[in-house]
Amino acid sequence: MEEPQRKYKLKCQRRLRTLFPGINPSTINFSSTDYLNLASHPYVKEQGIAYSIKWGSGSLPTRGLPSYEEALKKSEDLLAKFLGHETVTFYESDPYLLSKINMLNGKPLILTQSISRNTGTLICFDDLRTIKENSNSFLGVDDSLSFSSLGNHGFGLAAQKEDVDLLLGSFNKCFGSYVSYFACSKKIKADLFEKLPALHKEQYIPPLFLGMIDATIKLIPSMLFERKRLFNLKHLLYTSLRKIGFQPLETKAPFVSLPFSNPSEMKNVHLHLCDHFFLPGTSSSSLTFFPNLGLTEKDISNLFLSFSSYKEIPQFEALKFV
Repeated sequence: MEEPQRKYKLKCQRRLRTLFPGINPSTINFSSTDYLNLASHPYVKEQGIAYSIKWGSGSLPTRGLPSYEEALKKSEDLLAKFLGHETVTFYESDPYLLSKINMLNGKPLILTQSISRNTGTLICFDDLRTIKENSNSFLGVDDSLSFSSLGNHGFGLAAQKEDVDLLLGSFNKCFGSYVSYFACSKKIKADLFEKLPALHKEQYIPPLFLGMIDATIKLIPSMLFERKRLFNLKHLLYTSLRKIGFQPLETKAPFVSLPFSNPSEMKNVHLHLCDHFFLPGTSSSSLTFFPNLGLTEKDISNLFLSFSSYKEIPQFEALKFV
């Protein structure tokens, strides 16, 4: 009996193969918006573990547990207070789900981002207020790119803005979760749940994520020094790219955008950086570098060397950057 079992085991082992190459541990990730390194913060991890032990480590908690429902509501209410809205709803879904809505309570919905990912441009709330009033519309703002780094107590540019009727956000790239949220009035919330029935089954999030999110909400207001350091790192990134001869966009965003007029050349630069273990964010016409508190001056210096080595490639002089 032992011989057949041994052969079967060897046969199964031969079927195993690596589908994806391992990620080099020295790789520097510039594509995450976890600006304050909250995913690896001891308190955030501690709370995630504590919630998992209390309510389970599965993809969903046991539905109907009053204690879990209470914890979920407390976290949502706390974030609502910092964002300046009547309610906040967490949901496990496509962060772009609400972008499909163009009417709320019988009014048109203007939906925009607080920061352009391509250019790093910050929106002008005064202009949006005028458009909203003239069109008798509701205003919705996706604040994901400024959450934890800008705005009132670090809760984003749209936090505490009275003219924002619907505030959207996502922890998608912040804490390794797939939880999104929206903040609004109770009346708008009821209309959203009516228009998007999927929200009813998406509002139960895993205890692990809820614990991490709750800890994050409590930490962000006290991290003023960390936000200052973040922008110092962003400035160092910006000046380093300028020294090499690139033309990054100068903005007040917490990240650096490097635009290209030629998509194929942008791809070449991106591949070159990946070969040197740097992972920038990408958009249709730019590479984006999101700094975080785990970044060191040595990391930026190595990025400088990687870019410099690309400039030494003969065809570099023919590149046309914006």
